[in-house]
Amino acid sequence: MTEQCVVIKWGRKIRVERRVCERTKCSKEFWAPVYNLKKGQGRYCCRSCANSVKMTLLNQSRTGAKNPNWRGGVSGKAIIYKRRSVAKYPEREEARKQVAKALYRKELIQQDCVFCGETNTEAHHWDYKQPLKVTWLCRKHHVYADKVRRVRELFSHLWKT
Repeated sequence: MTEQCVVIKWGRKIRVERRVCERTKCSKEFWAPVYNLKKGQGRYCCRSCANSVKMTLLNQSRTGAKNPNWRGGVSGKAIIYKRRSVAKYPEREEARKQVAKALYRKELIQQDCVFCGETNTEAHHWDYKQPLKVTWLCRKHHVYADKVRRVRELFSHLWKT
């Protein structure tokens, strides 16, 4: 049986019980009023322990589709950014569509990354005017290739002699 005693608090006699904090990282001993234990309280030594456990449980139970703000994994503004990109660079969107159609018709076959051999690859266009002339790159090397292309476009006046 757990240890109990009576303390006088605010002019009243209160029965308290010795408890151990239920937070796994804490495990401190503390005294909890018995009337709190009957209500299901008195499990943690302090408010910060109670809040950390509460937030951990809340975060675990409200991730992904369980979150009330879940919108199917797509932000509401994603379509706005997509439309803006299509309007600004229509040749890029057309090239992407042609590659998708060619892949569907089996006219184009997806290959491994030319640098590292990764099987999960993306089609990289060096020139959007030649939509089916693509280099197959993994995500990491695709991002790098896009940076190289942006630098070339930025300093293109230096290469033209």
